[in-house]
Amino acid sequence: MGTRPNKQLAHPKTFARVAQIEKAIALRMSGETFVEIGKKMNMTKQSAHQMICQAMEERGQHLAKNVDAVRTMELERLDAMTLALWKQKNVPGAAATLLKIMDRRASLLGLDAPSKTAMTDPQGNAAPPEIHVHFPTTAEPTAPATDAD
Repeated sequence: MGTRPNKQLAHPKTFARVAQIEKAIALRMSGETFVEIGKKMNMTKQSAHQMICQAMEERGQHLAKNVDAVRTMELERLDAMTLALWKQKNVPGAAATLLKIMDRRASLLGLDAPSKTAMTDPQGNAAPPEIHVHFPTTAEPTAPATDAD
């Protein structure tokens, strides 16, 4: 016995709504504010915000609560920037920007090994170990002074 397709999903209004949601999400991913999205899509900023957040939550990627969703969105933005600049990779300014994008991508993905740091003096030599001196407070009893002191 086969399963029947959901007629509600095949309805033209459903397709139009899905297309509207996808367009709103694409605008948000491109950096548009909810105000700008609302204006472009003929709705209030509150409606744009509600539609995008609801769609993201339904997908399990609510922006405010899910770091993976935000990371994915940022990686997609970096991919789009890389693609746009790649043809100009031999131009010094574009090459520098591409390196920054690559650095940000590596950082988001945790590809860089943690760096070990050590205390040094201004010349770069290893700093001497810290010396901890304890000064008694007035609340602490002090030993009586002796003639040997």
